[in-house]
Amino acid sequence: MLRAGVEGLRSGAANAGLPDPVALAVTILTSDDTAPPHILPKRVATAVKAGCGGIVCAAADVHEARQYAPRLRIVVPGLRLAGAPIHDQARAATPREALDAGADLLVIGRTVTQAEDPPAAAAALIAGLSA
Repeated sequence: MLRAGVEGLRSGAANAGLPDPVALAVTILTSDDTAPPHILPKRVATAVKAGCGGIVCAAADVHEARQYAPRLRIVVPGLRLAGAPIHDQARAATPREALDAGADLLVIGRTVTQAEDPPAAAAALIAGLSA
C-alpha cells in the first residue's frame, strides 16, 4: 500500500510536469506512548523498501531512525514550547530538542496557533531555535 502511494505520488507529479516529490511514511504517532520498541525499525524499513524519501517520527525516535536509514529526511511533529500544554502529544518535544536530535524539518502548529498570544509564541519559538 505504501509503495502504491509513493508510485502514485511520483506519477501524478510527473504527469503535472513537476519534480519528484518526497513521500513520507509515518512511523509512530507522537500521541502514541504505547507502541512496542520493535515497531520503529520495522516501519522505517518498510518506508525504505516502499521508496519513501522520508519519515515522520517523534523527536525521541530520530536518533534510532537515523541508524536504520541515514539518508531519509526526518520530519518531527508534536512540538511544543517548554512549559506549553502538550495537548494529545504524549511524546512531545521542544523545537530545539528536535533539531538537536537531528530532525530535518519541524512541524509547528498548535504551540503557536493556539497560544494566547500567537506572535509572542512565534517569537519565543524563533528565539529558542537561535539559542
